[in-house]
Amino acid sequence: MMEKEPKAFPKLIVWQRAHELTLLIYRASEKFPRHEMFGLTSQMRRSTVSVEANIAEGYALGSGPNYLRHLKISVGHLLKQKAISKLPTILNICQTQITRN
Repeated sequence: MMEKEPKAFPKLIVWQRAHELTLLIYRASEKFPRHEMFGLTSQMRRSTVSVEANIAEGYALGSGPNYLRHLKISVGHLLKQKAISKLPTILNICQTQITRN
């Protein structure tokens, strides 16, 4: 069996989608008020970065329990992001929905 290249994670479709979400959140949160820099802006950005980072880290560690553990952590961060993604609209910080289903 051939070893997988740890640096090949950008080829993973799941990582690509997570990266797209990170870019979406960063662009949308640039418009947030300055007083949210260390609150909602930071929380949203950190959770999406954690999704793609855990996918990459798990992939680099190889298959099996470590990879699955990191994927589960990614899912947790994604669910956190989904839970807080409605707040900017509710709080009138952002006029448009900033995440996709």
